Amino acid sequence: MEFPINKLTRPTYRFNAYLKISVSAGEMSSLTAKRRMGSVIAFYRWFLDEKIFEAANIPWIERDHLVRFSDRQGFAHTKVIKTTDLVIAAPKQDDPYAGTIEDGAKLRPLSPQEQAYLLDALSSIGNTEMSLVHVFALLTGARIQTILTIRIKDLDLPIPQNPDVDCRLPVGHGTGIDTKFDKQMVLHIPQWFWRQLQVYADSPRGRNRRLRANGGDISSQYLFLSRRGAPFYQSKEDSLRFDPEAHLRHMKSGQAVRQFIGERVVPYVRNVLGISGFYYRFHDLRATAGMNWTDHQLELVERGRITLNDAREYVRVRLGHESAETTDRYLRFRKDLEQVRRIEESHEIYLRELCDAAIKDKK
Repeated sequence: MEFPINKLTRPTYRFNAYLKISVSAGEMSSLTAKRRMGSVIAFYRWFLDEKIFEAANIPWIERDHLVRFSDRQGFAHTKVIKTTDLVIAAPKQDDPYAGTIEDGAKLRPLSPQEQAYLLDALSSIGNTEMSLVHVFALLTGARIQTILTIRIKDLDLPIPQNPDVDCRLPVGHGTGIDTKFDKQMVLHIPQWFWRQLQVYADSPRGRNRRLRANGGDISSQYLFLSRRGAPFYQSKEDSLRFDPEAHLRHMKSGQAVRQFIGERVVPYVRNVLGISGFYYRFHDLRATAGMNWTDHQLELVERGRITLNDAREYVRVRLGHESAETTDRYLRFRKDLEQVRRIEESHEIYLRELCDAAIKDKK
């Protein structure tokens, strides 16, 4: 709480210097240092706002900074934010050729061959729930919280008469099925897979798990449960409701699925199938579904059956994107990778020719 006249001896500036030294020494990342400095600033700002103490000298030099941005409708806005001279720069450079797509996070679409490895591993391991959850994500692009909060009653939707028409499952706010930011959207699910979900729900395996669950075998029970009847993911609705019979020691948020991937699927592909560099996160399946749709739609564009705008709109609606800019990242993904590959190959050939010529001159 002591803020001497000498600025560099004040605790805020001393801690700032310590963080910068740690970053320079490689002991922590600049992003971690920036976050920690921000926490300390918020700590002292709260003390000052609540008038718990008054600093003899200012803890930092503060100034207003004007930020301009556009909303989802394209309208320009400005916002005033406060910055201090304690800020720690954490430069971040996006690499458009890193093999990932920015869609809420950096997602890596699995190639068709990697998808084959994944399905082979799931089939060999033989865990019904995990297989259905993975296939669900590949077919719909749904996030893990959406898939794992589907209830038995949600399977009562009528199946269209036309076998080529997908089943439509509303998710999001008001449905009891979680989505990111409670966004309302509709999942398009092939009829053959919808029937598999119904078969699983009526199977002895599915019923036995529901009988062990809190509440028993009821229509509002989760479709996917563990062997002990515990949910893989606890919905927002259930987490806000007090249940005296609940015995969960922590919130379920898909940990079992991620553990299954890390302990069973990835080791199988690496050790049994011999693909040493194989890896993925469950969220990558969303990008994989998006790229599968994108590749198919672009083929239709090349044949002249649809326009590029039609392709963009199809992928945007399926993935539930608010902005077409995010969808465009899928449309550019293959082109960007192919472009950088051609540049690297041509540059490598050029450098090799120079090296060969230099070596010959030495001889």
